[in-house]
Amino acid sequence: MTANKPNKKEKPAGSKQKFCIKCGKRGISGILCKECKAQQDKEIMVRDISMKVCVGCGKILSQNKWLSKSYENVIDKELNKNTPVTDKLKIIEINMPEINPGQKKETAIIVKKQDNEFIIPINFEGTYCPKCSKKDSQYFEGILQLKKPSDNVIEWLHNDMKKAEKKGVYVTKREEKKGVALYYITDKHYMINIGKRLYNNFGGILKINEQLFSHDRQTSKDIFRINVFFEASPYSKGDVVYFKDKRGEHIINTASIGAKITGTDLMNNKHISFDYKEIENKDNEVNKLEIKEAIISTLYPDITVIHPETYQAMPIQNSGSINKDTLKDKKSIKIVEKENKLWIIT
Repeated sequence: MTANKPNKKEKPAGSKQKFCIKCGKRGISGILCKECKAQQDKEIMVRDISMKVCVGCGKILSQNKWLSKSYENVIDKELNKNTPVTDKLKIIEINMPEINPGQKKETAIIVKKQDNEFIIPINFEGTYCPKCSKKDSQYFEGILQLKKPSDNVIEWLHNDMKKAEKKGVYVTKREEKKGVALYYITDKHYMINIGKRLYNNFGGILKINEQLFSHDRQTSKDIFRINVFFEASPYSKGDVVYFKDKRGEHIINTASIGAKITGTDLMNNKHISFDYKEIENKDNEVNKLEIKEAIISTLYPDITVIHPETYQAMPIQNSGSINKDTLKDKKSIKIVEKENKLWIIT
């Protein structure tokens, strides 16, 4: 016996009557009429299958668990439960309906047993899994606070949050207060993780703390919410920063911005790093130097350039650490200035 595949064209335009997708009989309640179902049940016995589908993330409720497996895998498991290997059914086609929350729809799947094909009805119900049910609510487990975030930080964060939505993590509210962007987020573990990754990617100041929110009388447990504060570094990769501390003076060509600022000290051509506690230390002097373009005047014996503002020939302080052969074909170079002295940026 070979099943006739569903043919939507058999249904006349404007008709709302259901019809048997196997024999075409109208005025039935399901997708198979009683006669066709009875005939099919003689050859294959399959219990009714009903499934709940989350319209938010696409997970399927199976045995009281929300699974992210494909429809085909879950349906295959339901079809062949307690079935001998020789009688197992192979899914040939699944017609997945579009479904909204609260809707119930019946559709058909086509399966094969040995050389015969059969049409199996299956019922889907649209709903939300526990995580997605929080999406349009006021629920949140903590607040991410970003102080004066740059466009790069915002773009990175929003891209990450789009990926998190697929895992059931949502921002249920956004607002701004006194230059601080506030994100109310449904998962505290994600908040802690995103705070640490913001810090590692952009550097700056990170503060994480718990705040008592309420008390659950049923469980006798305190409920805490997480506050994550992040202020990005004022510097970016490629900036040149003047830094003066107890170790002395440094002009740092930054190579990376993360938990620490690292780079090359142009004053001695050595690797150096410092953290944000040192930036906040009022005893230290830290400021960003302007990068300028200067015309090369001489390469030998030492490098000199024409100052871009005074037009005077001036020596380069780190001339000895520069490979002059790399400058032979260049007319100008990038420099920084501090207290009337110039350094080349390589």
